[in-house]
Amino acid sequence: MGYILLAEMSARRGDLEGAVGYYYQIAKEVKRDELFEKAVQYAIAMRSADYLVEVGRAWTQTMPKSSKAAWYWFTITLRTQQIERSYDALRLALDKSDIGTRQALLRELPRWYSDTPPTAATLKAVERVLAPHMAAPSTAVSATAALAQLGIAASDTPSALALFQNAAALDARHPETVALAGALLPLNPATLKPWLLAQIEQTGDNAPLLTLVRWQAENEGAYATLRTLQDAWRKSPNHPGVGLLLARYQIDALRWGQAKTTLERALQLVATPQKAAPEVSPTTVQEIRLLLAEVELMKTPPGPIDDWLEEISDESFDGEVLRLRLMDAVGKGDISLAEQLLAAAPTPQEAKTWNKDDIWERVLRAKGRYTEALTALDKRLLAQPDSKALLMSRGMLFEEMGNTSAALEQFRQLLKRFPNDPLVQNALGYTLADHNLELASAKDLLTQANAGNPNSAMVMDSLGWVEFRLGNLAQALHWLTLAHAREPHPEIAMHLGEVMWAMGNKERATELFKEALDTIAPYAPLVKTLKRLGVALP
Repeated sequence: MGYILLAEMSARRGDLEGAVGYYYQIAKEVKRDELFEKAVQYAIAMRSADYLVEVGRAWTQTMPKSSKAAWYWFTITLRTQQIERSYDALRLALDKSDIGTRQALLRELPRWYSDTPPTAATLKAVERVLAPHMAAPSTAVSATAALAQLGIAASDTPSALALFQNAAALDARHPETVALAGALLPLNPATLKPWLLAQIEQTGDNAPLLTLVRWQAENEGAYATLRTLQDAWRKSPNHPGVGLLLARYQIDALRWGQAKTTLERALQLVATPQKAAPEVSPTTVQEIRLLLAEVELMKTPPGPIDDWLEEISDESFDGEVLRLRLMDAVGKGDISLAEQLLAAAPTPQEAKTWNKDDIWERVLRAKGRYTEALTALDKRLLAQPDSKALLMSRGMLFEEMGNTSAALEQFRQLLKRFPNDPLVQNALGYTLADHNLELASAKDLLTQANAGNPNSAMVMDSLGWVEFRLGNLAQALHWLTLAHAREPHPEIAMHLGEVMWAMGNKERATELFKEALDTIAPYAPLVKTLKRLGVALP
């Protein structure tokens, strides 16, 4: 006990060397894992490779049957860049572990080798160590997936793909098989995308669906993501989790009516679960109710939300519940109630994961109370004067207020501070193009933004719009078609429709205008565009 007290007193004084020494001495005497572990942790904190190796080696020698000692010795060999020595240490750690610890070690294996990118020699050496575990039924998938992840890190995609095929043959539904598919998807979508689609159709599992749609959202755009989710919902109609995921993307695409139908069906499934339907967590049910409340607020006129929100008790949704209640109160003109809700809400320090001042500003903007929103935003900027997100938001708020000169000034100042930022370049370039100002400069900015973020539908839309303003209809059509193929946003549909109208394809233009209006009605910018063009939609 005396050595432990001395060790902790040394640590409090900042004498980590003393802490290591005292724990090391008592650990050797009483032979306890937790004391050796403390010595190792303090050696790591003092960044002493010599102490780390000495303590780790003594631990394995003093307690040769300890699985924890073997595990720590393996990690020490990697921390101290003893790669060759790590292979025997890994073999020892795996052999001494129980099945649960062994599987956990295998899952973590790629991370431990990540500090020093594995070479072909590393892969071969680790494969020899893992061979018996790849043959054992209890660890076959974990060991195979671990080696494949190392193959990815070593840029050996063919080997990683071959190992993936082995893992999939062993257990296609295993979480590590699906995780491996996700890691390989960006490297070989031609192979992995069909495999994930087949898994979704055959099993109805959420894991392959989530893996695919995350990649699609980043690489193929919202349209492809929505199609995948709609197909999955059609083929797995008894799975509320799939419906919830689809509804989230429908809401992101402003397809409120479709989202309402999806969410109501999902909630009905929760109330009357179907045979063989997966179990649904309380959190999923509460999120469905939360989104139904949001859909109600988007109706014209807004519908009631209290019934949906009353049964939401999960604290993680408190910020969103507050936002919806504030939207409801401000929409009804009851500012007094909104102020009461704000006063009763936790402070940003108390809430931690959400900020009531941020929520209040967003609500004011959504309800067109721009002057009050600007005051709320400027208050937040006093606390975070260098926040790029808040400064960008300020520029966009000026644009919403109709103060174009202030918006442009805000974006120009931001560009000076963040000269190569695609978001800032796009914000300034699009604002110039939308107001027919400095079009050559706007095009240069947007070309730079596209080079920095080539998959952004938002930037493609901006490039198409500036080309339209310049009179380059063919180029405008090119960029806007690409943008529309990626994102089903009403503004993109409206822009593409206007280009089609200018090119004489009024039938297709009318279809696009209807698409934008059906997505969210009334969509004010489209209403103005239709009036300017003299278009009356059927």
